[in-house]
Amino acid sequence: MARPRKEIDEEKLFLLASLGLTTAEIASVLECSADLLEVRYKEEMAEGKSKCRASLRRRQFELAMAGNPTMLIWLGKNMLGQSDKTEVFDRDTPFDHDVDREAIIERIVGSKKSPPAVQ
Repeated sequence: MARPRKEIDEEKLFLLASLGLTTAEIASVLECSADLLEVRYKEEMAEGKSKCRASLRRRQFELAMAGNPTMLIWLGKNMLGQSDKTEVFDRDTPFDHDVDREAIIERIVGSKKSPPAVQ
């Protein structure tokens, strides 16, 4: 005779997953095995965990938009691919190529024109 099928309250399962609990923690609360949850309730678990991530992301975004500098930096690095990469140049080592600063400045500012005559 087979063991009776364990019934799980799917609402509780979804709520626990949406709160960010791990599969093992949810299994402990619902008094079942983690394997059972991963096999029979994989979709419900994924939906709940997705809701948790969305809520967390929304709150992080709210903090960043409120001016929290730490959150602005963190989101910039993680969502926009920004980094703290700092390039260090040795003053004694010349560049690999010559830089025509005058030509660059002329391109940015425009052609050198003599100042207008004062009347």
